[in-house]
Parts: sequence; structure tokens; C-alpha cells
Amino acid sequence: MMLYNQIALNNLIRVNEVENSVSLDFYFRLFWQDPRLNMTALWDVIQDINPSVAVNGINLYEVFGVEDVATGQTPNIWTPDILFPDSIEQEVNNGFLRLLPNCWVQQSQHVIITLAQSSFKYYDYPLDEQMVMLRFFSYSLNSSYLMQDYQFPSTPITFWNDYKGHASFKLNPVWSYDSNDGYVGVEDNGAGLGRVRSVVYDQIYISRQPTGIILRLALPILLLAILGALAFWMPLETRTDTTITLLLAVSALYIVIFQSVPMLGYLTVFDSFVLAMFGILFGASIVHSWLFRIAKKREENAARDFTIRLVDAMCRCSIIPVIVAVYFQLFAPVYNAYSVGMATAACIIFSLVIGYREFRSLRKAYVNTAEGVESKVDEEETVTVIEKLLYNIFHNAKFSFSIQELKEVRASMKERSSTFGFEMKSLPKQEQPKILIYNDDGEVVATKRSTMPVLSPNGALRTASDGSDLKCDYVTSTRHSAQFNDVNNPLQTTSSKAAASVSVSTSSQPVGGQSNESTAFRLSTYNYPDSDDEDKH
Repeated sequence: MMLYNQIALNNLIRVNEVENSVSLDFYFRLFWQDPRLNMTALWDVIQDINPSVAVNGINLYEVFGVEDVATGQTPNIWTPDILFPDSIEQEVNNGFLRLLPNCWVQQSQHVIITLAQSSFKYYDYPLDEQMVMLRFFSYSLNSSYLMQDYQFPSTPITFWNDYKGHASFKLNPVWSYDSNDGYVGVEDNGAGLGRVRSVVYDQIYISRQPTGIILRLALPILLLAILGALAFWMPLETRTDTTITLLLAVSALYIVIFQSVPMLGYLTVFDSFVLAMFGILFGASIVHSWLFRIAKKREENAARDFTIRLVDAMCRCSIIPVIVAVYFQLFAPVYNAYSVGMATAACIIFSLVIGYREFRSLRKAYVNTAEGVESKVDEEETVTVIEKLLYNIFHNAKFSFSIQELKEVRASMKERSSTFGFEMKSLPKQEQPKILIYNDDGEVVATKRSTMPVLSPNGALRTASDGSDLKCDYVTSTRHSAQFNDVNNPLQTTSSKAAASVSVSTSSQPVGGQSNESTAFRLSTYNYPDSDDEDKH
């Protein structure tokens, strides 16, 4: 016997991710031909008396007084015993059994069923796509007696329309219908009896609508992570507490989310996102604790303040763009290309603006670090390893843990400075050169920028004969401090790659009503012979 089937889907009631089950509402229709019901003479009479019955058939449930249509069984008419092996719960609300001309019988039942789905995969949750498997066969008859097929092979599954003409199944607010497919196969009952059944496999492909889940759950976690990144602009004393509080808030949200997905042996896309935010916040709390610890002794180590500023600058420029990049990388299918492009451009602009501000701040912090290292060398204090490394990397452009050359230079400078109190401090390129004027007792009596003063024999600061500052055209020629003790000889610098010369002129002009002889120094410098770097001349 050939049994034909048709399923008209009404609604996708729910998908239970925790239990791996799906609840469907559909109309289940079966068609078969029973030669024992060949009543040609009866149909001829019915055709004359009631033509509509001849078209629609005779409702056998009414004829035999069947009230319980849940089983579909009648005491007088044979009906197939169809079994849904994956059924967890099944309910038949109503139906009919009709006898049609030419021995055809039609059975229709309104079925609400909950099916276990072992094929669900949640790797891409909440961007996942699922296949709902609906299989059924005759429980008592094997393929030798009963074979199954589709009534309409081109459309294994159809849809029941609502009163507006829409397919109700396609209006589900959580899941979107993609397509359906089906085939008929054979399956051994597994009892070792050699009984092979004809089994129908209907497949329904659905995809989750992720926008609501992402906006309700992922976006708050994203904002909490960004707040954690903003903690790098807060005082060191409060950073750790703030980050830990945000970490606990993310944990609470994740516990709520975890209740809606099954206990899986693998990570979903959402798990990866939450763990990434966990990692960023946890790493930030570790960095804050470490910075707070080294900040307590920053006065003892000249490099610690620069280290704090360097770590802060790196984190401020990178953490927020990384958080946003992770979010859009994992949930990109939810957003269009325009949104992703705007977010990318915003991250780039943010990094450039913050990077520029932090770079300027770092240059100032490094000046303090370099002066601290040089001060330790002058006072013969112990220079730490990190101070040596930072000084050599940023000052001498080399990776070294030794500053013996600096010690020798500073010792030589200290020895020569005792005979003439004139010192030019080397500063970064953006700073104006600073000249310190000492008296015979070694005390600073004046500080001038971008001018070359005229000194009297006793070391007092004087001006030019016309009462204005005496200008001097010169360029700093070395990254180190430079000193000299003989104005008639070339200037001795601390770098072997730089050279400078001094020209001397004297004049005797009345200053303040008194005659005074003064000496003017003109400083000239020359480029490095083996370098084209503008920063080195």
C-alpha cells in the first residue's frame, strides 16, 4: 500500500534551547486507497442526491459516531498508525476522516507537538541557523506492506495562512523561516529482526533574529567594557575598584544569559564576546594594580613616572578600539556595511587624537626621566636597570643596559664646569634652548631662553650696550649638555659626532651710567658628518 502525506505548517510555537526541543503547530494529512471500500453504486446515488458530498467525501467520524479523534482510530475503518519517534509531547485537537470516490480515504489532524532536536548547533549563537527535523513512520507495518511518499513532491511542506492571507509560521518574532526540504527513506528498527520501515524526513530551516538579543544583552556588556577602559583616565587610587565593580556587573549579566542556552561542551559566539570582555577588564584591573604599586615609589625611580605614562598612553589609545573591533567582528552580520565603516572610522580618529595628545605628554615625561637619570649619575646614586634601558632606548636610540658612557661624560662635564659657570642644557626639539648663568659660588643667578647673554668678569648678567638683550643665532647641536672653559678654543661637547665653535668680541659701553667692559659669545654648530637626521644638528 502507498501512503501519501502532506504537512501544512501553522505556527512555530517556540524553540527551547535549554531542552533542545521545538514546538510546532501543523495540519497532518494522509491519503491512501483501500480497495475494500469500493462502493461504486453508493457514489452514483450520492451524486444524484447531494453532489457536494460526492466532491468533499463522507465524514466517517460522523457516520460511526467517533468522538475522540486524538487517536484517529475507528472500530470499522482501518487507519495507519503513524508514529513521531522524536515526540516529547503530542496533542491532537480535531480532525476528520473522509471517504472519497474510487476507494480513496483522507485523514486530517490538527497536531501540536514538541519534538526533541539532537541536531541543533549553537556555535554561532545568537547568529545561529537551525534545522528542525520532523520524521515519522508506521509503527506496525514495515516497508513490505506500507510505503510512504509525498502527495505533492515539489512542496513537501506547505503553510497555513491566517485571516490576512499571511503565512503564520513566517511571522514568528524570534525565528525567521528560510526554506524546507524532505525525502523518504528506509530505516531499520534496530531490533535485529530485519524489519525495515519507510520513513519520511521533513526538514525545516530557520534562522534566529539576533538584533533584539544583541541590543539587550551584548550592547550593555560592550558599554560596561568601555567604562572599564575609561578608568585609565581616572586617578590611580580608584582605578582598580572601578574595574572590579564593572567586572562583577558583566558577570551578573552573563549569569542571566547563561540561563537561556543549554550547557554546551563548546563556546558560542556570545561566549567568545563575553570572555573577551572579561579578559579585557581583568587585564585592566591587573595593570591598574601594578601601576598603583609602582606609583608609590616613583620618587625613588626616575623611570617609574615615565613607565606609568607610557602604559597609560598605550592603553588609552588601544583598549576602546579593540573592544569595539571585537564587538563588530563577532556581530558584524547584524549591522550593514555603513555602520561597520562608521565605527571603524570613529575608532581610527579616536586613536589618532588620543595618540597625539599622549605622545606630547610622553615627551615631557621623558624629559623628567632623563633629567632624573642624569641627576642620579651626577650624585653618584644607583641607577636601576629599567632607568638605564629607557634612557638608552629613547635618548641614545640603542638597546642597552649600560650607561657607562653617560657617567664618563657627566664626570668630564662636572670637572670642567668648575672653572667657568656657563652651561647649556639640552632639551627636546620642541623646547627652546635654556641657558643657566652661575655666579662664582655655583648658584644660578639667571635663566635665559633663545638669547646669548653678555657676562662681566665677576659672572653677573649684563645686557647689550643699547640696553636690549643681545641676540645670538645658534642651534642646539647635541642631545647632551655642553660646557666649555676657554672661550678662545672650540667648544667641547659631550658627543663625538657634533662640533661647535665660539667667536669672541668685546665692547666697552656705558651701562646704567657706568663704563663696563663685556664680552659677547657667538655660538655656531655643525651637522653630524654621518647623519641626515634633522633632529641631530
